Amino acid sequence: MNIEERKIMQQAQKAGQFTDFTFLCKGTKIPVHKVIICAQSKAFNAACNSDFKEATSGVYDLSEYPLEFVERMVDHLYVGHYEDPNPDASKLPLSTHLLMLVLADKYVIQGLEMEAKASYIRRLKQKNVELEDFLESLPVLYEVPVEVSRDAIDAAVAHTREAVLTCICRNASMGVIDQICDASQDFLKEVMMSIMTTPLGSRCSDCSKLDHLSKSSHELQRLHASQTHILNAGGLSLLGSGTNAPSAARSFAPTYDFPRFAASRWY
Repeated sequence: MNIEERKIMQQAQKAGQFTDFTFLCKGTKIPVHKVIICAQSKAFNAACNSDFKEATSGVYDLSEYPLEFVERMVDHLYVGHYEDPNPDASKLPLSTHLLMLVLADKYVIQGLEMEAKASYIRRLKQKNVELEDFLESLPVLYEVPVEVSRDAIDAAVAHTREAVLTCICRNASMGVIDQICDASQDFLKEVMMSIMTTPLGSRCSDCSKLDHLSKSSHELQRLHASQTHILNAGGLSLLGSGTNAPSAARSFAPTYDFPRFAASRWY
């Protein structure tokens, strides 16, 4: 069906026209069409075509989930999306997309799974993601099998590296790391493994200074090694002990003064 046909079916669903099945959520009845829900969900297909009580009663109880999320799932089944596609519409919390992923996994709705993950990843790439919103989403990443949420986890790790951890030094990172740990220790392990594989650069004022000095020291060491190599290649060598003749290495090597510093849910 094209989008216009989908909208017509949704209008019929909301009006209760020709519906032949019902979702029940906390006392609220949501009429639906079997042909719509069963074509997209293996779980609902099995419930409607088996010896389960739902096939006889024509009612599927979804009261373990908030009504808001059940209604969004139904919207997706009818029109292919649960989020307002209007770019000016208010953005849903990150945890909402992951909770939709939980529903998609539970009821085997492939299209909903794809939308939920894509929406979560797309939201993370925007610049106005609040830390609290991000942290609240982390535990939900592990409410589904990791193989289902893998893409979302990887996106969350990338967001953490790029926008949450300003640097790996103690002053810049400890508070945020504590918050991540409180939100999800499983996710903290993912972040630490990522940093071990590809360390963070120095991006805060404290360790940027240390990093600059460290790089300067390495550059000087390489320069000195290069000069020594040139001297040796030219046949110059240190004179034997006991002579007052100047050292060629000392004559060519510049003198540097190095500064001294101290290293330092659902509801």
